[in-house]
Amino acid sequence: MSRVLLVDDEPAIRKVVRDALERDGHEVVAAIDGQEALERFEEGTFDLVVTDLAMPRVDGLELVKEIRRSSAVPVLVLTVRGEEREKVRLLDLGADDYVTKPFGVAELVARARALLRRGESARGPVVTRWGDIEVEPEARTVRKGGRPVHLTPIEFSILATMLRKPGAV
Repeated sequence: MSRVLLVDDEPAIRKVVRDALERDGHEVVAAIDGQEALERFEEGTFDLVVTDLAMPRVDGLELVKEIRRSSAVPVLVLTVRGEEREKVRLLDLGADDYVTKPFGVAELVARARALLRRGESARGPVVTRWGDIEVEPEARTVRKGGRPVHLTPIEFSILATMLRKPGAV
């Protein structure tokens, strides 16, 4: 399951996008502006960021710049600005793709899936290690000393939750 950070100050847009991404099997963490998004981003690991541009406090452009200082996570921007100059600026600042409002939900979800696929192939499998213990969350596998460890789905969910919280393990 991919974790998506969704950032939009419009509750109706947040709800529509969140529902669509969750139906597609993603875990969605929502933020109402760029400031809250930066706080959420520092708290956990995300596979994709979907953000609006025009927001109070910290706008989408500043959010993309801040994310790019420390991360290569794919960023999909939602924008009402359709001018070529603005799109080029977005891409040059570090956005990976954009969708112009109003948008089709199916297209937005397809673009999110495409970015997630590219991100996965670039990263390869994520493996977390502690001594001789290895955890590969996407494959839902655990090994100790190179040997598989059987965990129930609940045990693995607890472990995966702990992995997403920095310093928890």
